[in-house]
Amino acid sequence: DPGSPTPGAPTPTGLTYRPINEAAYTMQRQDSLLLQLPGGASQQQLIDRTAFLRLSIAPDTAGYLATIVLDSLYASAGGVPAVPDSLAPARGTRWTARLTPEGELSALTADRSSTLGDQVGSNLRALFPGLPSGGVRVGMEWTDTTEVPLKADAFEATERALTTYRAV
Repeated sequence: DPGSPTPGAPTPTGLTYRPINEAAYTMQRQDSLLLQLPGGASQQQLIDRTAFLRLSIAPDTAGYLATIVLDSLYASAGGVPAVPDSLAPARGTRWTARLTPEGELSALTADRSSTLGDQVGSNLRALFPGLPSGGVRVGMEWTDTTEVPLKADAFEATERALTTYRAV
């Protein structure tokens, strides 16, 4: 129960975002980078990251305040695990953001910056799929189109995604 509805607003039915405290999530991501080297040769790099996160969502004036904490992280490049010294600065990173009842995440702010932590932070939007206004009911199908900046290794990129959901 997300609390009292806003006067005059439609009452959501079905699946919606709601407050939660310290929910555990595992977020996995694999990126494949194709590098063009001088002389025309190319090299493919596989970068894997598994982030273990805690998520809390609290009611706020315009929806919710989301807090996400990185408990631990595993990363590898080409199957070689990242050294502990590169993982340590990311551990414990805390992000806060605004979350609308429809799943729009905005004003995402980290309490610190680190190479691997920033890579995880740029993917946190994936934890909040967009929902149709008024919530979701069984049998509904909807599409969420997103375009977000992200970091893959040392590279900044824009990820465009078109995701179709169906509630069963």
